[in-house]
Amino acid sequence: MKDYYNYDYEDREIIVKVIETKGNCVARHRIGKTWKFSSKETPRGLCSWAYAALFPYISAVAFGKKLPWEKREGYATACCSDPVNLVTFEIKRGRKIPLQK
Repeated sequence: MKDYYNYDYEDREIIVKVIETKGNCVARHRIGKTWKFSSKETPRGLCSWAYAALFPYISAVAFGKKLPWEKREGYATACCSDPVNLVTFEIKRGRKIPLQK
């Protein structure tokens, strides 16, 4: 059986940026607001509803997957779950972060 407890995990910086808003975001996210964080962490100040919606895209980008509808590798575009006050985010895979042992 493969040893699942000893594997090489490559942590990456994730950059999430607001690129469009429609309506009135209750979390006050505005165009240009950016969060940089480790793929192992949650971003401070990002609305939890938005983070929940973005998480599948963050995971894909963190592990180097290219989404079929995206033109650029290492990027994803996704929206929060509020259909009335929609915020659109760009998710980018950043630099490799060394693991602390």
